Amino acid sequence: MSSAQLGTFLTEIGAGSVSSTITLAPGKEPPLKSIHDRIELEILNVNDQTLSLLKDNWEQFTGQWETTDTLLEQLTHEGAVLEGLEEQTTGSAAVLPQLLTTLASHSALVKSHQTTVTTLEYLSTLSSYHAAITALSSSTTAGSLAHSVTLLIQLQSHPTPPAWIHDTPAWALLVKWSKEEESRLVTAITGALEVAYEFPVAREQLLLQLHVVPAPGADGIKTSELFALLSRISPPSFTTQITRIANALHKNLVTPFLTSPHAATSAFEYSPSPTSLTISLTNNAPQQAPPPLDSLQTLLGTLAPHLPPKPFNTSFIPPLQNSLINAFLLPLLPSTTAALPPYLSLLTSTVDFESKFLPSLGYLDFLGGRGEGLVVTEWARGVESHWAKKVGREVLEAVRKEVVGGDWSEVRVEKRVEIEVVVLPPPPEPKPKEEEKPKVVVQKPVEKPREPTPPPPPREPSPPPAPVPAKRGKAALATASPAASPFPSPSRPPVPVQRIASPSNSWISPAPSSSGASTPALEAEENGDVTVVADEPADAWGLSAEEPAADPFGAPAMETGEGEEEFDEEAGWGWEVEDGVFLSPASGDDDSGVMRLRGGVNEEDSPFARPPPAATRPYDAPPQYRMETCMISQRSMSIMRVADALLVEALAVASPSFPHKSFSSASIPLLKSFVSLFGLYRATAPVFHSRLLLSVPALGMQFANDCEWLGDEVEKVWEKRSGGAGGREGEMKPEVDKAVGMMRSLGEEWREKLIATQRTALMEALDEAKGFLYTEDDSKLAACERSLGMVTHTLEKLGQLWKPVMNSSLYYATLGGLINDVLERVLNEIEDQADISEVESIRLNKLCKVLHGLESLFVEGESSVGREVPIWFKFIFLSELLEASMADILFLFNNGHLVDFSTAEISKLIRALFSDSPARQQNLAHIALGHPDVSASAVSSDEEDEGWGV
Repeated sequence: MSSAQLGTFLTEIGAGSVSSTITLAPGKEPPLKSIHDRIELEILNVNDQTLSLLKDNWEQFTGQWETTDTLLEQLTHEGAVLEGLEEQTTGSAAVLPQLLTTLASHSALVKSHQTTVTTLEYLSTLSSYHAAITALSSSTTAGSLAHSVTLLIQLQSHPTPPAWIHDTPAWALLVKWSKEEESRLVTAITGALEVAYEFPVAREQLLLQLHVVPAPGADGIKTSELFALLSRISPPSFTTQITRIANALHKNLVTPFLTSPHAATSAFEYSPSPTSLTISLTNNAPQQAPPPLDSLQTLLGTLAPHLPPKPFNTSFIPPLQNSLINAFLLPLLPSTTAALPPYLSLLTSTVDFESKFLPSLGYLDFLGGRGEGLVVTEWARGVESHWAKKVGREVLEAVRKEVVGGDWSEVRVEKRVEIEVVVLPPPPEPKPKEEEKPKVVVQKPVEKPREPTPPPPPREPSPPPAPVPAKRGKAALATASPAASPFPSPSRPPVPVQRIASPSNSWISPAPSSSGASTPALEAEENGDVTVVADEPADAWGLSAEEPAADPFGAPAMETGEGEEEFDEEAGWGWEVEDGVFLSPASGDDDSGVMRLRGGVNEEDSPFARPPPAATRPYDAPPQYRMETCMISQRSMSIMRVADALLVEALAVASPSFPHKSFSSASIPLLKSFVSLFGLYRATAPVFHSRLLLSVPALGMQFANDCEWLGDEVEKVWEKRSGGAGGREGEMKPEVDKAVGMMRSLGEEWREKLIATQRTALMEALDEAKGFLYTEDDSKLAACERSLGMVTHTLEKLGQLWKPVMNSSLYYATLGGLINDVLERVLNEIEDQADISEVESIRLNKLCKVLHGLESLFVEGESSVGREVPIWFKFIFLSELLEASMADILFLFNNGHLVDFSTAEISKLIRALFSDSPARQQNLAHIALGHPDVSASAVSSDEEDEGWGV
């Protein structure tokens, strides 16, 4: 430490005076010394305060000290007294220790005595209980069942030991032993009962022991006593044995006997002996077997003395009553009214058996004698309902089996097809002319050739079309006016045609009458002349059947001989002239009819396809029919036979002449079953066979025939059998009509589903053609050819499959509808093309002609493609128009041959085929004015008659 540091330290502690080198500042005191001075001052203050406090409290302190001395003296005195008392109680001459020792000894002796008494009681109790159990065990082993039961009852009445004995392990062991002996005794008795009532396995037999020896050397005991012993010691085991015997008796004897047909051919055989009785069920010849209920009465009479009445009857009688109903009466319920009389006689005997015989032997005593519990009697009161339910169940089960596993083999049946005809009011009588002869319209001119007809008066000409320039190499015509057309003007204008739509499922051709006359043709008065509308596609296009049209490409008309006509399809447009049926209406006949026609006239665009005047609108005529054939399955005929038999039974019981009047109430349930069986068919057949019917078109269409045929047959059978039944039976007529309608609807729906499936397949095949676009490309052309090849193959295959199955008119209508859908799509896709080159038009023409071969699917004399395919002639024209010149198209348009096409369609086709030019625009403007009314140039009626050979 330096001198400076030492000086600083000494200065702080107030010892700076010890060093001469330290000089304190004037008036400044060292810090530590100041602190020391303050501490001394505090100590002086504390001492002064302590002295002041002692002075103030000294007297009080002195008083407390004196009190403490007094208490210490008292404590010392009490200690001395306590020592004196201790000397008196613990000394050698004290009395209290001796008394305590004596009391403890006496208590030990008392406890030992009590233990000895308790042990004696415990051993005595255990010994007596053990002896009783031992006696019971010995008696049971010896086979003395009656004595054992007595011992067991005594054992069960043994006094209950005290709780301290009851809770000991020894007592628990004895109780367990007693339970085992009780169970062994019960087992011995039940074993004896099983020996007494033995039912051999797989044998319809009862071995009844009248006396049973429980153990070797033991006395025999009666079977009836065994029941009494068992009921005394174990009621549950007694009930179990009674139930076992009752059930085994039902299973081995009663039920096999009652079950049909055993009840009519079986009998009970009895083999008695002094100690046993064997009862066996044997099959005898029908003529040897006693009546079933007599055999049952003998059995119950034999068993009555050997069974406890009330407990056994409680377990035996209810199952017996159920067996009488379910195993005897229900199976024997007849399915026909012819078998009802013998059955009702049997039912009466069964009711007497329950209500008279069973009470006579006490079998019904457990019911209390109130006349209740006669189950068979109650069931017999509703036998009509039970019979109707059984017949209905059997019918429904038969139908279900037919639906699931019936015969698909076909049967050809006749089907009545309605010919839809409309009748027009007769036209007004024409004003008579001088020397006017009756008009006769014949099918073909055969007597004289038709003379030339003067040309019609000229009409206001339309603006002449301008020449059309070539398009993509196609040669242009110098002019497209009708005057310059290569087509000669027809000598006979087209005949206006009144088109009447026909549904696809109606017949097309009328049935010939017995006199050989055909259906009268429709006559309509127009401009004072009689116009005949024939079912002839050529006339629908404005062509005369007797005068062939000139070749549109300039070929000369074909020569025809008298009485016949020829038409070369190769020389003309390729349409087929079909013979119409013409008849003059009978004089004064108001029922002149015309068949509904299906043709190619577009009623919206054609000026000729207009409705008749209000005074000549058609009204419904009486229906006409003809018979055709179709295929149905054997299953349908089987189902119809079942339904017919059920209807016969239902109406038979409802007849006032039926001998059992109460069965009239069964008529309505049977009629409901008659309706329900067709509901079952509708619900199960389409679902169970759906995959097969959809994958095999012939079977699917045959199923549709089945449904419609069943509907028709139900209607026929109901009308035939019911004969206009009234009353409650007549109330079922709406239900039957509903079932008929639903069956027909199912057939129609299923047919539509099949047609839709095939239509989808055809449309998918056409999808490959990709709208017939870009056929200049060879690969696209090949795809179109494949597509149309698949379509024609599918339609031809469907024709092969469906034609044998469907009736003729429906087949052609269905096939025609599919062909129409195909042609319509092809036509629309070609018309939708905005631009068609010359190569494409040639190739599209070739592709369209692939479908012309579908005409071969329609057999001449049965139907025609023009009749069944409304768009056929339009499609034929389209294929030819694809390669026609503008002049050709305008000629056909101006002469009314393109009425199937709307003006928009014709314009669109012209825009696609020909290049844009003023001439094309002028021709399109001419077409936009609408189809010309060619009827204005029609020839007079006299000339028409003369031209037709009148």
